[in-house]
Amino acid sequence: MTQREFINRVGSLYTRVGRPPLEGRFVALLLLAEGPVAVARAAEQLGVTRQALQRLAVEMLERGDLKREGEFSTKRHLYSLADHAYSRDLRAHLDAITEVSELAEEMLGRARAGGDAALHLRAHAELTRRAAESLRGLVESHERAREADLEAHLERNWDAVPARRGAGSMGGGEREEGKKESN
Repeated sequence: MTQREFINRVGSLYTRVGRPPLEGRFVALLLLAEGPVAVARAAEQLGVTRQALQRLAVEMLERGDLKREGEFSTKRHLYSLADHAYSRDLRAHLDAITEVSELAEEMLGRARAGGDAALHLRAHAELTRRAAESLRGLVESHERAREADLEAHLERNWDAVPARRGAGSMGGGEREEGKKESN
Protein backbone atom coordinates (compact mmCIF):
# COMPACT_ATOMS: atom_id res chain seq x y z
CA MET A 1 0.00 0.00 0.00
CA THR A 2 1.33 3.44 -0.86
CA GLN A 3 1.19 6.43 1.46
CA ARG A 4 -1.40 8.06 -0.81
CA GLU A 5 -3.60 4.94 -0.64
CA PHE A 6 -3.26 4.86 3.17
CA ILE A 7 -4.22 8.53 3.43
CA ASN A 8 -7.25 8.12 1.16
CA ARG A 9 -8.45 4.92 2.86
CA VAL A 10 -8.22 6.47 6.33
CA GLY A 11 -10.14 9.48 4.98
CA SER A 12 -12.90 7.17 3.77
CA LEU A 13 -12.97 5.25 7.06
CA TYR A 14 -13.39 8.44 9.07
CA THR A 15 -16.78 8.98 7.42
CA ARG A 16 -17.99 5.83 9.21
CA VAL A 17 -17.61 7.59 12.55
CA GLY A 18 -19.19 10.82 11.35
CA ARG A 19 -16.02 12.74 10.60
CA PRO A 20 -15.23 14.48 7.31
CA PRO A 21 -12.89 12.65 4.94
CA LEU A 22 -10.43 15.56 5.09
CA GLU A 23 -10.05 15.00 8.83
CA GLY A 24 -9.22 11.35 8.26
CA ARG A 25 -6.76 12.24 5.53
CA PHE A 26 -5.10 14.86 7.77
CA VAL A 27 -4.85 12.36 10.64
CA ALA A 28 -3.31 9.79 8.29
CA LEU A 29 -0.79 12.36 7.04
CA LEU A 30 0.15 13.24 10.62
CA LEU A 31 0.51 9.55 11.49
CA LEU A 32 2.99 9.17 8.64
CA ALA A 33 4.92 12.39 9.37
CA GLU A 34 8.34 12.29 10.99
CA GLY A 35 7.38 15.20 13.25
CA PRO A 36 4.97 18.14 13.53
CA VAL A 37 3.73 19.52 10.20
CA ALA A 38 2.87 23.03 9.01
CA VAL A 39 -0.65 23.53 7.63
CA ALA A 40 0.64 24.91 4.32
CA ARG A 41 2.79 21.82 3.74
CA ALA A 42 0.00 19.44 4.79
CA ALA A 43 -2.52 21.23 2.55
CA GLU A 44 -0.16 20.92 -0.38
CA GLN A 45 0.36 17.19 0.25
CA LEU A 46 -3.39 16.61 0.61
CA GLY A 47 -4.30 18.71 -2.42
CA VAL A 48 -6.59 21.09 -0.51
CA THR A 49 -6.50 24.79 0.25
CA ARG A 50 -4.56 26.05 3.23
CA GLN A 51 -7.71 27.80 4.48
CA ALA A 52 -9.79 24.60 4.44
CA LEU A 53 -7.14 22.71 6.36
CA GLN A 54 -6.60 25.59 8.81
CA ARG A 55 -10.35 25.62 9.64
CA LEU A 56 -10.22 21.88 10.26
CA ALA A 57 -7.06 22.22 12.38
CA VAL A 58 -8.74 24.85 14.57
CA GLU A 59 -11.74 22.54 15.14
CA MET A 60 -9.45 19.64 15.97
CA LEU A 61 -7.41 21.82 18.34
CA GLU A 62 -10.55 22.91 20.17
CA ARG A 63 -11.60 19.26 20.57
CA GLY A 64 -8.14 18.39 21.85
CA ASP A 65 -7.28 16.12 18.92
CA LEU A 66 -4.23 18.15 17.84
CA LYS A 67 -1.28 19.80 19.50
CA ARG A 68 0.06 23.05 18.11
CA GLU A 69 3.65 24.06 18.59
CA GLY A 70 5.31 27.30 17.62
CA GLU A 71 8.32 27.26 15.37
CA PHE A 72 9.89 30.37 16.78
CA SER A 73 12.41 30.98 14.00
CA THR A 74 9.63 31.34 11.40
CA LYS A 75 6.67 32.21 13.67
CA ARG A 76 4.57 29.50 12.04
CA HIS A 77 2.64 26.80 13.84
CA LEU A 78 3.28 23.10 13.49
CA TYR A 79 0.66 20.45 14.22
CA SER A 80 0.84 16.91 15.54
CA LEU A 81 -1.76 14.50 16.83
CA ALA A 82 -2.64 14.66 20.48
CA ASP A 83 -2.21 11.30 22.14
CA HIS A 84 -4.68 10.18 20.78
CA ALA A 85 -7.65 11.69 19.07
CA TYR A 86 -9.84 8.62 19.59
CA SER A 87 -10.18 8.90 23.36
CA ARG A 88 -13.04 11.42 23.20
CA ASP A 89 -14.98 9.21 20.79
CA LEU A 90 -14.31 6.14 22.94
CA ARG A 91 -15.50 8.04 26.03
CA ALA A 92 -18.73 9.03 24.26
CA HIS A 93 -19.27 5.41 23.20
CA LEU A 94 -18.54 4.16 26.74
CA ASP A 95 -20.98 6.63 28.27
CA ALA A 96 -23.67 5.69 25.74
CA ILE A 97 -23.38 1.91 26.20
CA THR A 98 -23.26 2.31 29.98
CA GLU A 99 -26.50 4.26 29.85
CA VAL A 100 -28.09 1.73 27.48
CA SER A 101 -27.17 -1.06 29.88
CA GLU A 102 -28.64 0.84 32.83
CA LEU A 103 -31.85 1.57 30.92
CA ALA A 104 -32.19 -2.08 29.87
CA GLU A 105 -31.71 -3.15 33.52
CA GLU A 106 -34.34 -0.65 34.62
CA MET A 107 -36.82 -1.90 32.04
CA LEU A 108 -36.00 -5.48 32.98
CA GLY A 109 -36.91 -4.68 36.58
CA ARG A 110 -40.29 -3.43 35.39
CA ALA A 111 -40.94 -6.24 32.89
CA ARG A 112 -42.92 -9.28 33.75
CA ALA A 113 -40.85 -12.38 34.49
CA GLY A 114 -40.19 -14.36 31.33
CA GLY A 115 -41.26 -13.65 27.79
CA ASP A 116 -39.24 -12.72 24.73
CA ALA A 117 -38.96 -9.05 25.69
CA ALA A 118 -37.40 -9.94 29.06
CA LEU A 119 -34.96 -12.34 27.38
CA HIS A 120 -33.91 -9.69 24.87
CA LEU A 121 -33.55 -7.05 27.57
CA ARG A 122 -31.52 -9.35 29.79
CA ALA A 123 -29.19 -10.36 26.94
CA HIS A 124 -28.74 -6.77 25.82
CA ALA A 125 -28.15 -5.48 29.35
CA GLU A 126 -25.51 -8.15 29.91
CA LEU A 127 -23.77 -7.53 26.59
CA THR A 128 -23.63 -3.74 27.01
CA ARG A 129 -22.53 -4.05 30.66
CA ARG A 130 -19.63 -6.35 29.70
CA ALA A 131 -18.67 -4.12 26.76
CA ALA A 132 -18.66 -1.06 29.02
CA GLU A 133 -16.51 -2.83 31.63
CA SER A 134 -13.98 -3.83 28.99
CA LEU A 135 -13.83 -0.40 27.45
CA ARG A 136 -13.77 1.52 30.76
CA GLY A 137 -10.28 0.38 31.79
CA LEU A 138 -8.82 1.26 28.43
CA VAL A 139 -10.51 4.66 28.22
CA GLU A 140 -9.74 5.76 31.77
CA SER A 141 -6.10 4.72 31.51
CA HIS A 142 -5.77 6.58 28.23
CA GLU A 143 -7.50 9.68 29.61
CA ARG A 144 -5.03 9.84 32.52
CA ALA A 145 -2.09 9.51 30.13
CA ARG A 146 -3.58 12.13 27.82
CA GLU A 147 -4.01 14.62 30.67
CA ALA A 148 -0.38 14.12 31.73
CA ASP A 149 0.77 14.52 28.11
CA LEU A 150 -1.27 17.69 27.66
CA GLU A 151 0.04 19.19 30.88
CA ALA A 152 3.64 18.48 29.83
CA HIS A 153 2.96 19.94 26.36
CA LEU A 154 1.47 23.11 27.85
CA GLU A 155 4.46 23.55 30.13
CA ARG A 156 6.80 23.42 27.12
CA ASN A 157 4.56 25.37 24.72
CA TRP A 158 2.51 27.66 26.93
CA ASP A 159 2.09 30.35 24.26
CA ALA A 160 1.30 28.05 21.31
CA VAL A 161 -1.95 26.51 22.56
CA PRO A 162 -5.20 28.50 22.30
CA ALA A 163 -7.79 28.59 25.06
CA ARG A 164 -10.55 26.08 24.41
CA ARG A 165 -14.02 27.46 23.86
CA GLY A 166 -15.99 27.36 27.07
CA ALA A 167 -13.04 25.93 29.00
CA GLY A 168 -11.39 28.70 31.05
CA SER A 169 -8.29 26.74 31.83
CA MET A 170 -4.88 26.20 30.37
CA GLY A 171 -5.43 28.86 27.77
CA GLY A 172 -3.52 31.83 26.48
CA GLY A 173 -3.78 34.66 29.04
CA GLU A 174 -4.05 32.59 32.20
CA ARG A 175 -1.07 30.50 31.20
CA GLU A 176 0.94 33.55 30.16
CA GLU A 177 0.44 35.23 33.54
CA GLY A 178 1.57 32.07 35.33
CA LYS A 179 4.64 31.92 33.12
CA LYS A 180 5.55 35.55 33.83
CA GLU A 181 5.22 35.04 37.58
CA SER A 182 7.59 32.10 37.56
CA ASN A 183 10.31 34.05 35.70
